Amino acid sequence: MARIIGRKHELQQLSEAYKAEEALFVVVYGRRRVGKTFLVREAFKDKMAFYATGVNQENKEVQLMYFYHALCKYSDTPLTLPKNWLEAFDALIHILEASQEEKKVVFLDELSWMNGQDGSFLTALEWFWNSWASARKDILLVCCSSATSWIINKVFNNHGGLYGRVNRRIHLHPFSLKECEEFYADRNIAMNRYDQVMSYMVFGGVPYYLSMLESSKSLAQNIDTLLFAPDGQLHQEYENLYQAMFRNADNHLLIVSAMATKNKGLTRKEILDATGLANAGSTTRVLDELEQSDFIRRYTAFGQKKRDELYQLTDAYTLFYFHFLKDGKNNDKQFWEHHLGTSKINSWAGYAFEQVCLAHAEQIKMALGISGIAVSASGWLSKSKEQKAQIDLVLDRADNIVNLCEMKYSTRPYPIDKKYADTLQNRQWLFEQETKTRKSCQQVMITTYGLIKNQYTSIIQRELTLEDLFL
Repeated sequence: MARIIGRKHELQQLSEAYKAEEALFVVVYGRRRVGKTFLVREAFKDKMAFYATGVNQENKEVQLMYFYHALCKYSDTPLTLPKNWLEAFDALIHILEASQEEKKVVFLDELSWMNGQDGSFLTALEWFWNSWASARKDILLVCCSSATSWIINKVFNNHGGLYGRVNRRIHLHPFSLKECEEFYADRNIAMNRYDQVMSYMVFGGVPYYLSMLESSKSLAQNIDTLLFAPDGQLHQEYENLYQAMFRNADNHLLIVSAMATKNKGLTRKEILDATGLANAGSTTRVLDELEQSDFIRRYTAFGQKKRDELYQLTDAYTLFYFHFLKDGKNNDKQFWEHHLGTSKINSWAGYAFEQVCLAHAEQIKMALGISGIAVSASGWLSKSKEQKAQIDLVLDRADNIVNLCEMKYSTRPYPIDKKYADTLQNRQWLFEQETKTRKSCQQVMITTYGLIKNQYTSIIQRELTLEDLFL
């Protein structure tokens, strides 16, 4: 039987909400497939006073029918099919008043699907919470939705009766590498840490994707089966993912497609130029929704102002899709097995490994022994037109040190030759000249298997490997 992996902080938040001596309205949100429903079900599996879920792409009458069947499951008396959402919530109130549960947990899943087009569900939910539930001490309302944009716009940013009513927001992120390792062990999937990092580069830490891996197959075989086989479960995932998460997802897809062309990220102006979208609040909303859903990250390069901030595509599956699957560019159903170790995979792996490292910036701080120090993480791009230089991760520390982190993917220990050593030293010199930092700069190298020791490795003050990403 599957058990909860990780999620200690989120479980603690739910436990505290359950123990609270007041009614609480909790919303669990995050990227699709990240395990929101599973988390809530497992946290309250023996304590649920009512559970109902919406149905995708069905009208109000069908949604009411499914809600009615959920009501019947928890009612001790016969019920009639409600004509509208107000009647449905009134019936729910009667069920909860008759419940013997000390704390009555109400879990409403897929809220946006219940709401449909007319919005009457949300109006009835407002009435249920404001007129009855919020005045009690024994109600815990937990809500989820795969449509993150709907949760943000209609619940968090609600301008009506739900304004300011959400007491707890739990943002569920993908697993870390350490949590993935625990997941594999729980599922009896034998995988060394190199392959676990490779898996993260493909699937990210998305539990739903990881649950599809078969223990009897190698990672390469699983990748081919899930992604490259025409009937693979994730072969068409891109077409479904964004449409399910975002209402009117065309602009989200435009922005993601533009970002996929530029590894370092795009400024807002560059996004507008590439997509033709208006410089308006509607574009800001789309960017915010993509960021809240863990598809992109927004960062300001070291020494730059907020107006120069960059938006970078970070979702592992989406990056993999654009590199290998878009427009059916690889029709070989065993593509991964046939191209392991070739430039087709290794060129992608270099950037994908950088993204894994950036997703584990906290683990990098721990490995450097600076997790207890105030640290600002950013990137850096040189303004020099003659010499293009970039640093993917800059750790600006309160103890007067700046760590310049370089990430390098390799299938074996990595060699630093004279040319590369000169590049690293010149890049540090440019960084110091352009930023005018007075702090001491230290070079940090993060590789898969470490460095080959030679006369050039002395320029590296700290060396980390993939093992440090599992802290």
